[in-house]
Amino acid sequence: MAANNADQVVFDKVAEINASKESWNIRVKVVMLWKPTYINNPNMVASLDMILIDQEGSRIQATIKKKSYSCI
Repeated sequence: MAANNADQVVFDKVAEINASKESWNIRVKVVMLWKPTYINNPNMVASLDMILIDQEGSRIQATIKKKSYSCI
């Protein structure tokens, strides 16, 4: 992440995300959201999954596991 000045943050593009670093600063919109369940217990949510899109139109799938998110 880089900043031009104290008020403006520069965001990384989704298309540029790779394994070269662990932390990325992105600005995205959630275009699809779903809650997968466990096969042996369909009433229990396993995670929160989503498709994200940036202003360039690049998409990426993201998953938040239940243990990391207590409100699902």
